[in-house]
Amino acid sequence: MKRFARSNIMVSLIAVLAMVLALGPGISKSEAASLTAIDSRGATASAGFALANSATPMPSTAGTNGLFVDGSFYSQAGANVHSYLLAQALSGLPIVMVGPGLDQLLTELGIKGREIQYEVIRGVKVPVPIEATALRILPQRLPDGSLVPAIDQVMGDANHPDSKLVPTVSAWITETSSITQASAPLSASLAATMGISSVSAADAPYWAITATYQLDTGDLYSPHGRFGTNTIIWRLENDNDPNHDYRSVEVIQDINSGRYLYGSTWNNSMMRVWCDLTAYQSDALLLKWGPTTTGGSSTTGVTIGLNDVSLSWSYSTTDVTVKDKSVLGSQHFEIQHNISRNSSCGKNSYEAEPGFTFRVNEGTASFMVWKQAQWAKYQIAGFWSLYDSAQFPVYCYQV
Repeated sequence: MKRFARSNIMVSLIAVLAMVLALGPGISKSEAASLTAIDSRGATASAGFALANSATPMPSTAGTNGLFVDGSFYSQAGANVHSYLLAQALSGLPIVMVGPGLDQLLTELGIKGREIQYEVIRGVKVPVPIEATALRILPQRLPDGSLVPAIDQVMGDANHPDSKLVPTVSAWITETSSITQASAPLSASLAATMGISSVSAADAPYWAITATYQLDTGDLYSPHGRFGTNTIIWRLENDNDPNHDYRSVEVIQDINSGRYLYGSTWNNSMMRVWCDLTAYQSDALLLKWGPTTTGGSSTTGVTIGLNDVSLSWSYSTTDVTVKDKSVLGSQHFEIQHNISRNSSCGKNSYEAEPGFTFRVNEGTASFMVWKQAQWAKYQIAGFWSLYDSAQFPVYCYQV
């Protein structure tokens, strides 16, 4: 995947901070802190970004690299401002927004955002205020020539030293200053966020999301805990292989302890996911998967897909041991995350994102992905009581 080139433009802190102070009433303290921190390390002014806020509701964007929007202002603005900003987004102008107007903008664009009210810091869910959220909209040309808005979203506490909000938005601003309108290919992470395919040329192969399957146990396992998953299916388009199709699967798993949710003494212990590909697709061939077995590492990386068209991401494994139980010859994929029960991950929440790629004969693919969670309660003398959830099947049919 092509990565955006970073700009070497120097930041004009005085001009940027002056704009932040001019944002006017209506902006919350947390959002003001977010904007100040982002601008101090970003470069909205010197990177050529126009600023839309209560002082300058509809700035001229001629010759600019993008538009930086005060989301608090947008959520309270009238229809004329909304129409203006929607037109800017759909015309191909890159936009970065910070604040509580994100969901409203997504709805008006006809796109459903990720319903995330927390960020994961060192493997633990940290609740954040709605103001401390950011959105990037980039133009994307699909193979048929149509122009669609592609979305990347991040949420976090700008004042937390380990938060990803400030460095992510700073990187967006710097990267976007080098993007040509309506022609920029997307990174794998951006494509993964909203399912817009990453295309570098009309006939180049790319991964496109064909289906997502979500599962949440809710309070079914109270007082032990809660377990949720989101299974994302990718199909390789323009694969130039008349005999085979290729699929990639990302499984986002999230476990919450009973101690964290219900005040009980049950901690997180384990999550696992597995798939016997040939059980439903006899011609399936497991090609790549991740992560591999780890121990003592703070992060782990996953790279799936094919060599020239890959999908990559990483996630925290602090206080977690990954067990790779996959068997290549049997076309069996299985990853288990063993969580240190007395750690912060064990007592609170943890999220993992394993994945795999496989090949089938030309035509649609069907397969079953299984998920399971486990919680543990300390008894005496080092003994723990274990409680396993049901084994949840997700049947991915003709994807």
